Amino acid sequence: MKRTTSEKPVCCWDVPQKREAKFVAREVSTSCRMCRRQFGTIHSREHHEEQDHHFTASKKAQMSTGFSPGNILEYRTPQELQAFVQEKLRPISGPVSLACAVEIEAIISVIKEYFPLPVARLIKGGSYIKGTDTQVWSDVDIVLFSEAFENLEDCKKKLPEVIDDLGKRLKKSSWASRITMKKRTQFSLRFNFKRYKNLHSHSFDIMPCYEMLGPAPSTGLKWSFYHNLYLCHDTDKIQLYTMSLLPYQVEFIKECTVQVKDLIRLVKYWFRTSFAMPTEQNRPFVLDPANPTFNVCENSNAWDEVAHVARRSLLKPLFNGVPAKEPWLFTNSW
Repeated sequence: MKRTTSEKPVCCWDVPQKREAKFVAREVSTSCRMCRRQFGTIHSREHHEEQDHHFTASKKAQMSTGFSPGNILEYRTPQELQAFVQEKLRPISGPVSLACAVEIEAIISVIKEYFPLPVARLIKGGSYIKGTDTQVWSDVDIVLFSEAFENLEDCKKKLPEVIDDLGKRLKKSSWASRITMKKRTQFSLRFNFKRYKNLHSHSFDIMPCYEMLGPAPSTGLKWSFYHNLYLCHDTDKIQLYTMSLLPYQVEFIKECTVQVKDLIRLVKYWFRTSFAMPTEQNRPFVLDPANPTFNVCENSNAWDEVAHVARRSLLKPLFNGVPAKEPWLFTNSW
C-alpha cells in the first residue's frame, strides 16, 4: 500500500527505544588516557594504564579531585547559595555590561571583515549570547556560513587553510594586542578577547561552515536534514552538521527560566572549582553540543573520574541528605 502525502515518515527521534539505542553510550571509551592507545575492553585499558603508566585508582582519585577553598559545596542553606548566585555568578548589569556588549559586537564585525571568504550568514552562540555567562568567564561561538563552500566535503577540505588565513589576518589587525590565540581545533579558530578597561576576557570559537539549513528552513528541509544526520556515521561531518543547529540551541536556552540558567552557571562553577587542573592524565568534562544526536559519551574515557568527584561532592554540606542513585553514577569501582 502506498503512503499518502499527508503521512509523516517515522524516524528514530520519534521512537525513544531506537533513539536511545543509537545515541546513548553504554560504556566509556577504551583508549588509554595517557598515550591514546586503543584497547578491546575497558579492563585491558585499565590494566595497561596501571602497568605501563602506574595510573592506579588511588592516584587517579587524587589527581581528579581539586576542591577549592570556599567552594559552594560548603554552603549549608539555600539562602547562602542564592546570595552567591546573585552576587558572584550572574553578570553585573548597567554601564559595564553595555560597554562589554559594544566591544563584543565590534570584534564580531572585525571577524566578519577579515574572514577570507564571502560571508552569506553569521550566527552567534555561546554562554554570552545564551545568557548563561558569569562575572568571571564567558564564551562566544561564531559560525560563518559561506557560499564559497560547495558542499560538506569541500568545506572539510578547505577549513584548515581558511582558519589559518583568518588567524593570520587577525594577528595583523589593530585588535591584535587584545587577542590571545589558543590552540585551534580541526574546525575552529580559538582565542581570548580582552576588554579594554577591566581586562575581563571572553573566549571566542570561530567556525566556518557550509550552509545546510538557511535562516528560515521549511519543515521538509528540517526533516531531510535530520534524516541525513541520523544516517551519517562520519564524526567530522556530524560536527559540521552541529554548526547549523547552533541557532536552535541558543533559542532553547534563551527561553529557559532564570532558575535554569542559574543551574547551568552553578554546574560550570562546580566543574571549575571541584576538579583538579587539567593535565595529560585527567580531561574529565562534559561538552554542551548543539547537535541533539551527537553522542559525546562515546568520546569520553574519564567518566569514572567525573563520577568520583560527583560522589565526593555529594558528601559536602550543600548536598546533605541527597541520595546518589543509578544510572547517572554508573561505576562502583572506586
